[in-house]
Amino acid sequence: MKLEQAVKALGSYVLALLMAAHIENKGTLEIRVRELFSVPPFLVSLVLTIKVWVPDQPQLWVLKAWVLLLLGSWLLQGASVMYAPPDSPCLLYTSDAADEE
Repeated sequence: MKLEQAVKALGSYVLALLMAAHIENKGTLEIRVRELFSVPPFLVSLVLTIKVWVPDQPQLWVLKAWVLLLLGSWLLQGASVMYAPPDSPCLLYTSDAADEE
């Protein structure tokens, strides 16, 4: 059980480091969003690390669930901000659309 929790914590640390490290050749918006995205995985890994040493704490269960829900909602919101679908109304008024007319 402790090994499983330790591996989950390590995976969360890797996710936090990936979010923080992959900012090369990105726009300003994507850099800021990725910096924000590195916070919840770090918090999850911190909670999971604490759970290895102090198991069976209901406060940690609630904190882990809350941070995972926060991460999921942030990822969904960030994806909708950074990656607009091709038929999005905001893409209709780009310079390419103005050149075609």
